[in-house]
Amino acid sequence: MNNSNAAINNILNNYKVDVYEIKNTKKTTFIDLRIKKIFVINLADNIIRRNYILMIMKKYNINFSLVVVNRISQKVHSMVKNEKITKEELGCTLSHMWCLREIIKNNYENAIIFEDDIIFHKNFTEMFFEVFQRDYDFLLLGACDFSFQSLHKNLVLNTITNNYDDLHIEKKEKEKEKEKEKEKEKEKEKEQELEEQELEEEQKIEEFEALEQDQEFEALEQDQEFEELEQDQEFEALKELQLEGGEEEPNTTEIDLVMQIKKNMYRPHENAIKVYGAHANYYSLEGAKVMFESKSNNVSFFDKSYLLMFDTFENTSFICWPNLIVSDISTSNLNHSYPFFSKSEDLYYKSCFDNFHFTDYNFIYLDIILKHKSVNIRKDDTYESFITRLINYQFSSIKEREIIKYRHVLDFFTIRDLEKIKYQL
Repeated sequence: MNNSNAAINNILNNYKVDVYEIKNTKKTTFIDLRIKKIFVINLADNIIRRNYILMIMKKYNINFSLVVVNRISQKVHSMVKNEKITKEELGCTLSHMWCLREIIKNNYENAIIFEDDIIFHKNFTEMFFEVFQRDYDFLLLGACDFSFQSLHKNLVLNTITNNYDDLHIEKKEKEKEKEKEKEKEKEKEKEQELEEQELEEEQKIEEFEALEQDQEFEALEQDQEFEELEQDQEFEALKELQLEGGEEEPNTTEIDLVMQIKKNMYRPHENAIKVYGAHANYYSLEGAKVMFESKSNNVSFFDKSYLLMFDTFENTSFICWPNLIVSDISTSNLNHSYPFFSKSEDLYYKSCFDNFHFTDYNFIYLDIILKHKSVNIRKDDTYESFITRLINYQFSSIKEREIIKYRHVLDFFTIRDLEKIKYQL
């Protein structure tokens, strides 16, 4: 064990953590089935984010462990012989390492580690289901990928439009063949129906003539024919159902699965040096071991080891695209914030995404609420009216007000949600 490893283990052994098990649903959800443990890291003095996490995870019915940590002291920071990592960055790394060690110690098959500034995609549940149709070792459910526009945008688009075009065409051709077969079956059914109708007409004529000769015998015969007709109709109905919804080839073929994996995610280019973001990370048990060992041997800001993870798990490590989860970059506990309308904010969204749409996510800016915590919620307030009032207090420019309001989702959160965030209800 090297000096760095010993120092980290010593720090983690004395690391003060309060863990709260939050049960938001008794029903077994798909997330419960696929993810054995979910951690959410929160700073003890950041009450508004803690309230937000408790509220948002309840809205999504996600059970999780709330990991509340304290800011580390200068003494702890000095124990790690690395001047390149700030006290705040080390605190972030330690909180993630504590969670990784819990995964390893408890032998969890897999886990997700969230931070408390997460913002969910509006289609998170559906996207999560699509992604987790197979197993992985390391996934970034969301990333701050500063190489996306320069290196990965074309990689993602080419993966979908070029590399798998042949597979798409083959699949479409198969679908067309199935449609043709169904059309032929329908034509046969129509011909059969016409023949049956003609036969029924002939039978009716014969029955009418026979009825005149022997009414009692014919009455009995009609009863028997009626029963037979009912059986024929039941048989035809059953056959029709089989034709419409009978056995078909499985939807998820091996080709479909490969396409799905590539469609929903990408792997960073070997020259990508600015792939960051620790707000929503998935690990298998093996993935957690590799990340923990890496950080123990070389203490650095947490998300500087990602290329190692992608190299180690060549076929089982990806970045989700579009991001299932993004983070609120307007404020940060690490002094890494990107203020509203700043050049750094503009660069972030232009570099890390391709035409980013705020309206794709359930955006809310907690810092606007925090900065105006003295503003009370009125009895007649709606979510929109209260948020609008706070935005107007913070921004003097009409254009800026409109932009920030447009970024906020107005049909997801309620005034009750705001009360939970603001008043710790």
